Amino acid sequence: MEIKDDFRIKIELQKKKLETSKYNELKQQQKNLFLKNVVLSISFASLIIILSFIAWYLYKRRKTEYENFLINQKMNEERTEEIIEFKNKELTSSALQLIQKDELILEIKEMLTMVSKSSSKEVSPILAKIKVNKIMDWKEFNTRFTTVNKSFYNALKNQYPELSNRDHRLCALIKLNFSSKEISRLIGVSMQSVNTSRYRLRKKMNLSKDENLSEVLFLF
Repeated sequence: MEIKDDFRIKIELQKKKLETSKYNELKQQQKNLFLKNVVLSISFASLIIILSFIAWYLYKRRKTEYENFLINQKMNEERTEEIIEFKNKELTSSALQLIQKDELILEIKEMLTMVSKSSSKEVSPILAKIKVNKIMDWKEFNTRFTTVNKSFYNALKNQYPELSNRDHRLCALIKLNFSSKEISRLIGVSMQSVNTSRYRLRKKMNLSKDENLSEVLFLF
């Protein structure tokens, strides 16, 4: 009986050891699984953080590039406007010089006319050669104006198709801030004629009394 009891005890001890071993193994497996889950969670969180950082970096980079593009575009537009304004000032100065030249020629012609009336026959051929060519002056001016203000006439035609070529010429001169007196001297007509043309131009463009013609044309 004692032998049987010892054997039974041994069997139970072995059984308990086996159960303990299995329990420890299971516990280790659970621990390993927990650690694996922790590692996966940390890895997943790290991946999300890295992807979020990359997305934020790309967003900031694109935003900066877009802002730089807008700044460069604005600077280019401002530079272009400055160049156009500078060239228009040069054009205005050139036109004023043409006016002065024509006035000087007319003065010389008047002086020579007075001399020819008193005596000299040699003056008459000179008078015949002296001519103020307003048409050629305008063609030269218009060519330079169109080079600087490329879309001006097209924009006028689209907005006000009823305007004539004479109206376009007047609009170009008004855009450059020429006074009625300067316009009359440049194209060789009276000031009254210029003022009448301005009045008719305002009517064609349907401008109210409060609207400034120069400011409207400056937008084209």
